Amino acid sequence: MGQILNANVIHTPQRTEAVPSSRFDITAFDKKEYTVFPGFCDVHVHFREPGFSCKEDIATGSLAAAKGGYTAVCTMPNLNPVPDSAEHLKIQTDAIAEKAVIAVYPYGAITVGEEGKVLADLQAMAPAAIAFSDDGRGVQDDGMMKAAMQECKRLGKILAAHTEVENGFCKCPKRGHSNCKKSSGNARSCYSQSFYEKGYGRTTISTKEMLRMSSKM
Repeated sequence: MGQILNANVIHTPQRTEAVPSSRFDITAFDKKEYTVFPGFCDVHVHFREPGFSCKEDIATGSLAAAKGGYTAVCTMPNLNPVPDSAEHLKIQTDAIAEKAVIAVYPYGAITVGEEGKVLADLQAMAPAAIAFSDDGRGVQDDGMMKAAMQECKRLGKILAAHTEVENGFCKCPKRGHSNCKKSSGNARSCYSQSFYEKGYGRTTISTKEMLRMSSKM
């Protein structure tokens, strides 16, 4: 088994050297024996603090990420309180500042409480939020999704949607099946994206129908 060594590297056509570190006794290495990567970034993680630290917290999650070579992660808003306002988001960012050992960039919620009923204060959260998502819950109301897309576009922020419509328009015999719900949500997202083009993402693509539609965008 190999090992991951965390080090800053100087790379030129003539040489590849690790910057001397008190942690590792490495000053130069054979490029044939090692593969040098930049720090990885995971844009969809669940560090369940605040609210669900029994499952994961910022300290343990960021330590695990660092162990795997990740130097940056983006945390989903499935928390308590939900980061749906600047005040609620600050609880999370304060914990990040205190406990994280890597860069942790939080998502803000699209709607208040991730309930899909009232648009969250995206503008107030924009300086601290990397993007916006109601991950795990699809925004069901078309007007609400449109308003969220328009606001994210105005703010220059990514909207990462959980593309699942509970009352999907699929008329196949499997109506109500999870694949149909998700494919219906993805179809709506593709249609909406054609109007609001920039800064839109999907948190999951889990069916062949979703992949086929998304690949055409």
